[in-house]
Amino acid sequence: MSNLSDMFGSNCQIYDDNENLVSVGTTLLFWDDDPLCLFVEQAGSRFRIFDDGQVMMHMFGSGLHFRNESLLQSIALVAAPEGVSFNAEGEFEIWAESNDIADAFARYMSAMVALLKWESVEVERMSTPRP
Repeated sequence: MSNLSDMFGSNCQIYDDNENLVSVGTTLLFWDDDPLCLFVEQAGSRFRIFDDGQVMMHMFGSGLHFRNESLLQSIALVAAPEGVSFNAEGEFEIWAESNDIADAFARYMSAMVALLKWESVEVERMSTPRP
């Protein structure tokens, strides 16, 4: 693959002339039908797939607040089994070499499904009246 647009085709938006950063539309939706978009950045032979903080911003907007470090660590554990980390900027990300990008993308999408499901369950739990 020579560049990111070759990898993702018409499903991506290019952000720079060298095609080192693209956004990729997905079919994944948050609980309120907002679409999930992700980003792919090329840095030499490595690729970073990340959400630019979109997942955490959506969670905050849904009323989920992480008031301490242990709560942030608990949400990071949802994505961790797929090798996706939660960084200091509030982004979920995974890094891969060029020969592993397809596997990393699949693992990233799996982590996003788990995070969206977790958010949906938590929003439902918050909105259910307690006896």
